[in-house]
Amino acid sequence: MKKKLRKNTQISLINFKGAGRPAVHDAGIRHTSRPFLKRPSSLHITVKIKKIKAEMKNKSVLSILKRAILNARKQGLKVIHFSLEYDHVHLLIEAENNHILGKGMQAFGVTLSKAINRMRKTNGGVYKHRYHFRLISSARELKNVLNYLFTNGLKHKTARDIVNPYNSIRAEKKFFLFYSGKIEYDLDLIKLLDSMKIFYKALEFI
Repeated sequence: MKKKLRKNTQISLINFKGAGRPAVHDAGIRHTSRPFLKRPSSLHITVKIKKIKAEMKNKSVLSILKRAILNARKQGLKVIHFSLEYDHVHLLIEAENNHILGKGMQAFGVTLSKAINRMRKTNGGVYKHRYHFRLISSARELKNVLNYLFTNGLKHKTARDIVNPYNSIRAEKKFFLFYSGKIEYDLDLIKLLDSMKIFYKALEFI
């Protein structure tokens, strides 16, 4: 006797009706374990914002960003430099360990997200996906990251000059070394960056 199939039973591996929860295909940051920081480290962090919450390059969001940085510092995270763009933020930080990194970025994210939602009169997540970070392991990499942050506005054609309100180059004591739009390899800068001690407790942009 042939067994009667229940209603809506799928008898083929091919889903003709396209039923069920749609697959998610994105280029976001997967929820894998973060790299373990064995010692105090310099990191380049990128935070991407959802398209609906974007248009961030304005004075209101700049003020929110500075408050978020201040709250991250209260958790022990040393935020050194920033660059604010239309739909993303770049940060140069120093973290003692993964715990401080996590607490600091949590404080940063909560402050940024709540304030942007309040300003836009929206709710829900603000980040496009998890923040991405790259470990900086040499003075040369650090120079390149600084150059990248300070010229980001020029790259995206949202700034006319490397010195502008939407990056923190004015907080760099030797910012004139970057003013030409590329890092000049002079002895003073090499000595400064090779020490890897570039965090200033009282940066001017706060």
